[in-house]
Amino acid sequence: MSRFLLSSAGNMAGIAAAHQSGADAVCFPLPRNEGAVFAREAIAYCLPRGVRSLLFIDSRPTDKELSALAPCIAELCAAGLDGAVLRDAGLFRMFKQIFPDGLVHISPFAGVNTVRAAKFWYSMGASHIWLPPFLSRERTAYILRNSPVPCGVMAEGTLCFGLSEYCAMTAGSRGDCRYECLSLYGISEKPSERILNLQPHSMKPRREDLELMGAESFCVFDLNASPEWTAEKTREWREIIDGGVSAPHLVDVKFSCLIQAGEPVRVAVQDNDGNVVRVKGPRPSRSEAAPLEAAINTQFYKLGGTFYNCAGARSHIGGGLTVPLNVIAELRKSALDQLTELRSKPPRRTVGIFHAGAKYLPRQEAPVITVWVRHMSQLTRKLSELKPALVYVPLMELEESGERLLSFFEAKIPVCAWMPRGIGDDERSALHKALGAASSLGIKCIAAPCAGYFDLLQRSGFDVCSDGGINVTNSQTLKEYKRLGLKSVLLSHELPLNTVREMSHVLDTELQVYGRVPLAFCERCFMKTAKGMCACDNKSELIDEQGARAPILREYKCRTGIYSPAKLFWGDRVGEFNNLGLWGIRLVFITENAIECVAVTERYMRRGRYEPGEYTRGILEKI
Repeated sequence: MSRFLLSSAGNMAGIAAAHQSGADAVCFPLPRNEGAVFAREAIAYCLPRGVRSLLFIDSRPTDKELSALAPCIAELCAAGLDGAVLRDAGLFRMFKQIFPDGLVHISPFAGVNTVRAAKFWYSMGASHIWLPPFLSRERTAYILRNSPVPCGVMAEGTLCFGLSEYCAMTAGSRGDCRYECLSLYGISEKPSERILNLQPHSMKPRREDLELMGAESFCVFDLNASPEWTAEKTREWREIIDGGVSAPHLVDVKFSCLIQAGEPVRVAVQDNDGNVVRVKGPRPSRSEAAPLEAAINTQFYKLGGTFYNCAGARSHIGGGLTVPLNVIAELRKSALDQLTELRSKPPRRTVGIFHAGAKYLPRQEAPVITVWVRHMSQLTRKLSELKPALVYVPLMELEESGERLLSFFEAKIPVCAWMPRGIGDDERSALHKALGAASSLGIKCIAAPCAGYFDLLQRSGFDVCSDGGINVTNSQTLKEYKRLGLKSVLLSHELPLNTVREMSHVLDTELQVYGRVPLAFCERCFMKTAKGMCACDNKSELIDEQGARAPILREYKCRTGIYSPAKLFWGDRVGEFNNLGLWGIRLVFITENAIECVAVTERYMRRGRYEPGEYTRGILEKI
């Protein structure tokens, strides 16, 4: 694979800057207020210039949004779009129905952090994967060497404080980021700094490492950047890739000229795609001072101000014949104009129709109650006596605290172990050891935080369901996960209830109806980054300008999770989850002690009167 440079742009000036600075492809969004107008202009600019056009769709759409998006994508594919940059499995499935031969790049914000995740997208038909910028040198190198799909790195851009695929600040995990992280915050103190601010990201200091890793493709990515920034960064990386001075992405053409007595002057031009244009001029005259072939050919190399590069020219001139050089120049211009018109025509391609498929009738029975605990210490015999339909326990604590499950096994309550988020290829041994402990305890189901682990867990003999790291927002994703053999799926907490009701529940689905919602997940210790020392075992809170206090908690291997200040609570309105098609409603216990876990479960079973001091209905109540 030749070295490849992708640049992003949010307007036509940025697209022109990317092309003129040497980008091989550009990706651009679909602005809500402009519809497909901007995208059509971008495609029309890219087509004749030989630059690939990729539509960037970072959202996780609902069924209604997918249906609205489908005709727009079909229109753009017919107009000459080359592909898309996506991160949602349901959107991927829809795009491939419409454009089976289209390129599908996986967004750097999809969080592909393991070879297994790369294999998942490979199984769906991805043509390229952009690795997230937070990966370490070792993880990046391992994926580049072992991925079945060509992978690239984000060379320039902006870096969020947390992982984009897990961000739930203002619907961030659905791709609707409103940059709440740019506000003032404080850590257990009055907000005074933008401690969650976006940070500039550049791989230039590590470019020698990238060469050793075998990186072949690079992206300059910031849709909000100015055209000047796009031009500067694209030019820098074009120079790094080519090892010299950067140049615009030019279309190579070859000219030929035939000058014969009694016949019009003929000029032909051909590009590398096989497009040929032939033009005719006046008949030549005889002269003792006939022009040399070199003088004629020189006219074909004068292509300044165009996006063409003359890769060769040859002329056949009859003896004693002459043609003014300005005639050759006019014929050259006419030929190129016609070639540009020819190259601007969208290629012939098959554009399909999106079929959502049959809608499954919703369940008639009321959903069961499931319980998810953050720590084994939250499990008690009293909780097991309430007999929830399923209990989710931390996989990495089973080896040391597996005895806490005895009362649940005695009550014949199914147990599912949940995997921590962000586990990389370099943590395989710890993962296999934990899976061995789960198997020895008789646990038969594992909740995976990302799609990359589905195949591994199934080959290890476990049933697989999805956990909170997989934000499922549409029926197409459910159908894809059913094809992969999942037993159940947790729907995104960012879905209103009417949207949940309209989904086709092709397999068992759950919805979180109690507990703190994860707002952000950091691959590295957030406290160490913000304060210079690791203090994540101490109680810490992220305080915003309104005084809301979001718990900052230690995750597996000193990673960091930030959770919502208010707890999601529907204990007084449990009946509203009937007739939504759900198999289960999940109670998620993050900061609750063992007594609170029992009290909350009793309330949802209509046996108690527990109510948190501060709570929210979340997005579930929105229409």
